[in-house]
Amino acid sequence: MNSTRKDGDLNNQLSNEGLANKLTELSKIRSELKIAPVEDGKGLSDRVEEATLDNYKGLILKIAALGDEVEKELLGKALSKKLNVNYSTIKREIKSHCPKKETSIEDNHIIAHPSYEIHQDFMSLGFRETIVSDGVPVDRNFYLIAKDGNFYFHEGGVYKQGDLKIIFDERSRILIDHKDRWNRKKIEEFVANPIAPANVFETVKQTLKKYVELAK
Repeated sequence: MNSTRKDGDLNNQLSNEGLANKLTELSKIRSELKIAPVEDGKGLSDRVEEATLDNYKGLILKIAALGDEVEKELLGKALSKKLNVNYSTIKREIKSHCPKKETSIEDNHIIAHPSYEIHQDFMSLGFRETIVSDGVPVDRNFYLIAKDGNFYFHEGGVYKQGDLKIIFDERSRILIDHKDRWNRKKIEEFVANPIAPANVFETVKQTLKKYVELAK
């Protein structure tokens, strides 16, 4: 009887020592991997209910680390109400602790005006057309680009050819409708078979005569 009890106590002791060793190993691994300790189970909503002017700073950091913007705003408003502090102040404090988003700055590019751009390496003209997408009329831009004696038709705000990268600075700018000065079909035909227009000088001169008195 006593022998059985001693064996049981010894087994329990060994089991407890084994558990303690595993916990120690786990803690060491957690420390090496810099894993944050597990939360105590209380959600942030519960923590907001317990917030005071003495302990709110840690809560601000936790809210700022959230990836869900809606949840972040709801918790911020709840914290504002709990602390009786203006929400704009809480929002500003949360924003100041949000993780900074890394932005890359590109150097090898040219920012071009979408209507027209005359550059040492190229020239471009931009046009607008109206199409129907999902049953709704929408505007989109396309570009005629001249480079090294060749012409290119391009759709979209970024054009890339070799080392040349052109970013058309559209930013809500409304370009001229292609039907007002040309039309898309003729532009595509020109790109496929570039032909110098006839009588350009005479056409320009006659146009200028309407607005400028030329010397004879």
